[in-house]
Amino acid sequence: MVDVNNMLHIATHNFSGRKYSIKYSPEQLVSLIRNINTHDYSHIREKAIKLFGNQRATDELETVYSMTIQNRNRTKSSYQEVTISKHICHVITETHNYTMHVSKINIENNEKTNLRLIGDMQEIIANLRCELEDTKKRLRTEINDLYGQLSDIRKLKEEMDKKNFSLSEDLKRIQSSKTYWLWQKLNSQKKLIKKYFNLSHLFKNI
Repeated sequence: MVDVNNMLHIATHNFSGRKYSIKYSPEQLVSLIRNINTHDYSHIREKAIKLFGNQRATDELETVYSMTIQNRNRTKSSYQEVTISKHICHVITETHNYTMHVSKINIENNEKTNLRLIGDMQEIIANLRCELEDTKKRLRTEINDLYGQLSDIRKLKEEMDKKNFSLSEDLKRIQSSKTYWLWQKLNSQKKLIKKYFNLSHLFKNI
């Protein structure tokens, strides 16, 4: 594990750990991670930024560029200067190529993700359209059924109105007939006799 004391040594191998060749088991790694002191790692972070941060790299490149510009009129550079310049150019080229490669991968991944999301959205929209059409069909069927029921109710009402009218006409004819008038008169007389003479037993069969 990296700490303040061994950070520079591990940095010589790009923090790969191959300098120490230690193989940890999963249990050992879990134990080491659980025992990490976050306070110590805040110091490690500060030191790492100071030694390997972008600001230091930028400052060093700026120094090299300034020295190159100042010595541009020199007839011949030393082998060491040429080698350093080649390494710097190589680092710049590799960094640029890596950045472009990562950017391309990210763009492709984003495009794939966006296409997948667009496909999912199109599928959802298509499903919603199908559900909407089914709902429309169901509502049309229910509305047609209601219209049919309403038509049946209207027909039934018309028939009942006709029957009521017919019964009303029959009642008028009965009430206007002489027999009905006599029957009403008889009922009136029966009520009087029952009231004053208590002879209702005589009218049981009448």
